[in-house]
Amino acid sequence: MRQELEQVLYYLQKRSTHRNKPARSSSSISSNDTVSSNASVRADIDQVDSYIELFSEDTNEKNRGALCILELTKTTANLEVLIENETLIGAQARVFREDWKKNFDLAATIIRIFVQFPYYSQFHAALSHHKIGALCMNAMEYELKRGDLWAAEVKTVDEKAARECRPLAIRKRQTLLAGCISLLINLAHDINTELKMVRRDIVPML
Repeated sequence: MRQELEQVLYYLQKRSTHRNKPARSSSSISSNDTVSSNASVRADIDQVDSYIELFSEDTNEKNRGALCILELTKTTANLEVLIENETLIGAQARVFREDWKKNFDLAATIIRIFVQFPYYSQFHAALSHHKIGALCMNAMEYELKRGDLWAAEVKTVDEKAARECRPLAIRKRQTLLAGCISLLINLAHDINTELKMVRRDIVPML
């Protein structure tokens, strides 16, 4: 199963970066828009509480808070501090659950944050507690259904017009899906988690 997941992740990464610079790693999965907005972010580990507060503000502030946290994850020494912050992880899980259907950029940034943590097995318990894997599965199920709807729309409207209005949304959707799969691959190193994914029929979804 893990091999199948890795193959799909590779395919999604390759497709979402077509005609763009290649991604640096699976933890750097992002759309060009997210990369550019993250280029000038400066974050301070001592200001985590301030970044958490941003998750209760409007969309722009939520995006800013998520980008600051993502910047902090680039320093390995910060990871344990971040994952042990129950308020932070809970706030990100809540925002992802509430906003991913309407804000690809925010959802992708939060997933990129979570992707950093499963590389370290001691952090799996915290991710499991907040049901991060289940959130990813829910997102994948929804996005696959949304993709089917978009495909149906193409058949009922002018194909050229459909191609012109969907490319950015499709790229962002692929970014989100690739991030979810990357996270699930890392979580699947735990056999119990892998079995849960099988029971959720992840393989047919892929």
